[in-house]
Amino acid sequence: MIIIGNRAHYSAIGGVENSIRSLIKIASDKNIPTTIVCREALVGEPLGAGEFELPQNIQLQTYKDDSFYSPIKRLMSMSSGGIVLSKLYERLYSKFPDAIVVARHHTHVTAAKAAGFNVVRYLVPSLIRSQLKEEAVGVSWKLRLHFLLHSIVDGYAQQKAMSNAELFVFSYLMEQQVRQQMKDSKNLLSIKIVKPGIDPARFYVPSGQEKFDLRCKLGLPHSKFLFLFVGRLVKAKGIDYLVSAMKDMPEDCLAVLVGEGEQLPTIEEKINSNGLGHKIIYAGRSSRVEDFYQACDVFVMSSTYEPLGQTILESAACGLRIAAFSRSAGVKTATHELDIDHLIDYASTLDGQGLARAMRRSINTSVSRNNAREKNSAIIESWENLWEMLTIKEQAH
Repeated sequence: MIIIGNRAHYSAIGGVENSIRSLIKIASDKNIPTTIVCREALVGEPLGAGEFELPQNIQLQTYKDDSFYSPIKRLMSMSSGGIVLSKLYERLYSKFPDAIVVARHHTHVTAAKAAGFNVVRYLVPSLIRSQLKEEAVGVSWKLRLHFLLHSIVDGYAQQKAMSNAELFVFSYLMEQQVRQQMKDSKNLLSIKIVKPGIDPARFYVPSGQEKFDLRCKLGLPHSKFLFLFVGRLVKAKGIDYLVSAMKDMPEDCLAVLVGEGEQLPTIEEKINSNGLGHKIIYAGRSSRVEDFYQACDVFVMSSTYEPLGQTILESAACGLRIAAFSRSAGVKTATHELDIDHLIDYASTLDGQGLARAMRRSINTSVSRNNAREKNSAIIESWENLWEMLTIKEQAH
């Protein structure tokens, strides 16, 4: 039995949830008994469409997350991952004591270990303290206080989880950050670097006709050169740099923003105050991000903190040129690790002007679709490889 644990609901729209859905498809195809543990959907929470239905032979166990309903209970039960979640893992342990637990959230690590599971593997999505440090830059004092408390509580909980599980990360950058945060821990030898997969049935280079049809479907203009952003609308994604960059872009260029998050009002205010409504489209969230990748021309990776950059891999697989900040600009991203620098135009300064220069270069150096298909094939990894790494019974140390 394989147990996969994550905080967000199975049908939630997000990179972590996409990875889980891809992994359980492998489990279903291989007919491997697998259970997903995730929280119940919140009232009014946006979820994906019918394509996120569970595959055959996959079980779903949901729980009521204490942190959304009773912060006091959550603090009291931090050592066990939460009252409701810990009881769920105790029931699972009574049925499947030899199961392998693959966790994508630290509370699931803690709950699984408290229940008695011996093999618990934590695929660390990001370091909470590092991410919140980036997101706290330039925000209101109330939001900074919120991030500080979040960083103290969940940063401690995550560090405790990392000290009690086999650790897997997606990049050398993430490995270095984990090692730095856990420098006094005896668990450092267990960190393993693994690579995410790309689903070639979803992410591929479209034909000219497919691209034309997708622009019609999405209501995007055919006469514009389209830059794409995909991700959560939070400070660490650097969307304000993209908005600033659009001031210096030619009139035949249009930016398309796909995602949602607390920074949306701030972004909309900046777009309006700079008179950029005609050059930036907010498309909202989407469960079919591949349609946007295949309809656009260049992907903009504007993040200042990104432990991997799954969106870069997805966009490259769809044949897009990429504009991103270089590590020399002072960002903490794993972009240079992906071995696709030949597809990326880098900005050397961390500002809108620098990003605009990289974006203008991307217009001139944008590869042809046939050339992109050949060059990008090297970045495609199979989710099956990651599944094997995470679920093999014995790990070499």
